[in-house]
Amino acid sequence: MNPLIYAALEICAAILNTCPSTGKTPDTKIPTQMPTPDSLAQKGPDPTKKAEPKVLEIQRLAVMDKSVTMNYRVSNTFPEDIWVCEDIDGAGLYGGHTAVETRIVDDSLKINLLGNLERSLFFEKNVWARYRRLPRGQSRSQTIVLTVPVGNYSPVYWAEIPRAPKKTIVLHQVMLKVGFFKEDLPGLLAQAKERNWPFLSWDRPRTPVYTPPESKDPNVVFIPYPWQGTRILEQSAQVDISDVNVPARVAANPKDAREYWLMHESRGGEKPETNGPNPQNNKKR
Repeated sequence: MNPLIYAALEICAAILNTCPSTGKTPDTKIPTQMPTPDSLAQKGPDPTKKAEPKVLEIQRLAVMDKSVTMNYRVSNTFPEDIWVCEDIDGAGLYGGHTAVETRIVDDSLKINLLGNLERSLFFEKNVWARYRRLPRGQSRSQTIVLTVPVGNYSPVYWAEIPRAPKKTIVLHQVMLKVGFFKEDLPGLLAQAKERNWPFLSWDRPRTPVYTPPESKDPNVVFIPYPWQGTRILEQSAQVDISDVNVPARVAANPKDAREYWLMHESRGGEKPETNGPNPQNNKKR
């Protein structure tokens, strides 16, 4: 055969082997198994799996003309029982209805329900926080009601100069903090003397007191302010809510009340009569 004709035939054969009508070259590999829609889907949380509960959740926040109502839930997600703070004035020494500390910072309302509170230079009565046992795996829902407009209130801290001129503002964030102990709280209180963690008593200010107030309920204990065990061992959970509008009344010329007391004492004067902190109608149901 003519060498030129032979070469032409080889070229034609090569062209036919790569012809578009076949759709593939001799080296093309066909997958043995096509991917399924499930394997192509992006991995994410399983919607059928129930989410783990959080320690602290706000279930509802309602701002009305005369009150702010907050429903919250505490869940024990730990392997042991915990003791949860449910009242910062457990003995009702300031009227029997105050349950929480409210602190206004910038445009935020901080609601504190714990024993490890910041303390002012002066408070004139024994104040006890109340804690209740929450068994593991259980939850408890409670309600806090604040009078509108809200203000600064604490049985152990002066946030403002007494009877200072007020102004009305609007708060856009609410933060709730709840304290709890993972330790066996009754046993911890029983070790107060052994640990050298005395309680402060205004009845005997220079005598260490190691016996907390008695409780008739075995699931309830009282802790006086201040106590070293609270400062060292109390934990807390916090939850925030934004984009709210809560009316509040604060000092028109905010100053730290501690500076006010220190200035007054440095001048040799007696502490002005204040009749104790001015509690607003803070209730917990």
